[in-house]
Amino acid sequence: MAKVTAFRTFHSRGHNSYLVDAGGFRFFHDGDNEHCQRTDVSQLGGVDVLFQGPWKGSGWVEFVEAVKPAKWFLMHLTDGELDDHFAGRFLPDICDRTPLPDRLVVLRPGEYFDFDGGRA
Repeated sequence: MAKVTAFRTFHSRGHNSYLVDAGGFRFFHDGDNEHCQRTDVSQLGGVDVLFQGPWKGSGWVEFVEAVKPAKWFLMHLTDGELDDHFAGRFLPDICDRTPLPDRLVVLRPGEYFDFDGGRA
């Protein structure tokens, strides 16, 4: 059984982000939260996975560092941004540091990440 908890976040009127607990595997989908610093990290508890969009000025870098997920997935990248990421340019162009770089997962459409075997 899974439990889904909505968190009011700040993208547009009525925007929610979601914490999902699926039998002890917990993930937070932050959607397009433009003000991550306004989310109370203590309410999330431990998170195995964080899905995070890189909105400039949203506080997302500090949010990832505060949540400390086992893995975090960068969301909402165009094909060009994905190309820039894999060439090592995307994150340095939008932030002063990559949070938890050893835990970052970025996937192209059709790729997947297997928690038992890594990237595929």
